[in-house]
Amino acid sequence: MKKLIFRDNNFDAILSLNGNLPEISFFESINSTLIAADGAANNLLSINVIPDFIIGDLDSFDKNYRLNKTKIIQIDDQETNDFEKCLIWCSKNNKQKILIIGFHGGELEHSINNISVFKKYSQYLELTILDRDRYGIFVNQSFTSNFNTNEIISIIPLPSALLRTKGLVWELDNTKLELGIKEGARNRTKIDFVEINVIYGQFLLFFDSRYPKIPLLI
Repeated sequence: MKKLIFRDNNFDAILSLNGNLPEISFFESINSTLIAADGAANNLLSINVIPDFIIGDLDSFDKNYRLNKTKIIQIDDQETNDFEKCLIWCSKNNKQKILIIGFHGGELEHSINNISVFKKYSQYLELTILDRDRYGIFVNQSFTSNFNTNEIISIIPLPSALLRTKGLVWELDNTKLELGIKEGARNRTKIDFVEINVIYGQFLLFFDSRYPKIPLLI
């Protein structure tokens, strides 16, 4: 069984999508490569945050910005969206541990599509969503972890998962979660040690962030 730990380590890259961004103090503390997915660069630059890279088809980026140190990478492939273009670039450039901000907050269809891309690339990249002091990760195997007692834990099946849990207020006992039938949002820990057994399936797991600590399944 895997163990989910929170390691003191830097993310290889922070990838900004075109949604809600963290407070400005977040950007003052980062020391990882900052990547903007096309139009997300406009949001960053509007608060005087300068990305190291801007990647995408550049149909949304305001080219009136004059950037001396930012590398702009235009990828015109119409089979992938800008989020996916950034992840492909990260994979090719040894950026494995990636923190994603701005995941939602724009058009709803973009947020839903982001979930599909996130699931696809979580198979071989260590992807973490950070949104409003919450982490989100992709899980497809059993694990144990230390959480805070009374911490909110959400389990969102993708699209289904059969699970057993120990340490939650509302335990799952060979319980099938499935989109459109039964979800697992807003559960809570009753102790500081939690075990989730994955009989089959996969899901998104949401919990309180420990930024800048990295959540890793090892």
